[in-house]
Amino acid sequence: MPPETEQHELEMRIAFLEDQIDGMNQVLVTQSRQIERFESELKRLVSQIRPFLDQLQTNGSDDTTPPPHY
Repeated sequence: MPPETEQHELEMRIAFLEDQIDGMNQVLVTQSRQIERFESELKRLVSQIRPFLDQLQTNGSDDTTPPPHY
């Protein structure tokens, strides 16, 4: 194979790899943004649910007597 052909082949491979890297970088940025949104939503949901969990724990801790059917 002539040196010009080898060089052209390598240049094509490099261009392909650069395109692949750019595509992967775009996916990574998109996923990072999604993770940030998910974390924000999770924090919001936890802040809404926490009072109910605290109330259940408070109410449940006083109930130490067995149910009447025992």
